[in-house]
Amino acid sequence: MIIDTETHVLRFSRSYYNNPTSKLFGMHQHFTWQEHTSDLFVAEMDVAGVDKTFLISYDAEDTRWNAELQGYTMEDFSGGRKHTLQQIIKHPERFLWFNTVKDPKRYDAAALVRADAVIGMVGVKIFPGYINVSLLEDGMLRVFEACKELDLRVLISFEALRPPKTKALSEYLSELDELLRTYQTVRFALLHVGCADPLTPAADAIFRLPRKHQNLYLSTPFRARLGMMEQSIRIATTSVGCNACVRP
Repeated sequence: MIIDTETHVLRFSRSYYNNPTSKLFGMHQHFTWQEHTSDLFVAEMDVAGVDKTFLISYDAEDTRWNAELQGYTMEDFSGGRKHTLQQIIKHPERFLWFNTVKDPKRYDAAALVRADAVIGMVGVKIFPGYINVSLLEDGMLRVFEACKELDLRVLISFEALRPPKTKALSEYLSELDELLRTYQTVRFALLHVGCADPLTPAADAIFRLPRKHQNLYLSTPFRARLGMMEQSIRIATTSVGCNACVRP
C-alpha cells in the first residue's frame, strides 16, 4: 500500500487573485493544486497509484505566524477543519484525517484532540514555531498523553523558526528527543526533514534521531531544491530502513 504522508484540501491559501501585487506567488505559482475538491484529488491519486493519504487540516489561526512573516493576514486563507471533513465524507476510505493542535495557552488543546478522535481523527499535526510553544510544557504534554491513550499519531513540522522570537531548531530537537523517550508507544513523524537542508551538516542531528528512536519517522524535505529529495530519501532509508511514516 502506498500512503502519501502529507496532503491538504484547502479552499485557497494566499490566493493570487486576492494578492495580485505579491512578489511571492505568480499565476503559475499560486496554490491551485490545493484549491479543488477531494473528488479531483482522489482522481489524481488513482492516476498516481496512491492508495491513501494523511489528509491534514489547518486553518487561518493555525498558520497565522507564517502568513504574517510573508506579508499576508488570516483573511488570505480559507480551509480548515470543517472544509476538510466535508471532503473526507465523500471518500472516507481514501483519507486518514489529522487535525492541527491549537495553542494550549489559549485552548484546552488536549480536550479538542479527544473530541476529534471520537469523530475519526487518527492523529495530530503540530507547528511548534507557529504557536511558539515548548513541546514539553504542560498543555502540550496533556496532548501527548491523549495521543498515547487513544493511539493517535503525531506529525511535527519545525517551519518558520525565528530565534529568539521562537525556539531554535536545536532546542526543539532536544525536546523531541526527550518526548520520544517518554512516549515510546506513540508514533511520531518529523515532516519536511525538520526543515533543515539534508545536504548540509544541519541535518545530521535530525538523521540521528530515527536511528536512535524506533518510534520516529521522517518525511520529505521542505521546499526541496534539485537533488534534495533524492538525497533525503537515500539518507532516511539508510537511517530508518524504510520510506517515511510507513515503518512497521
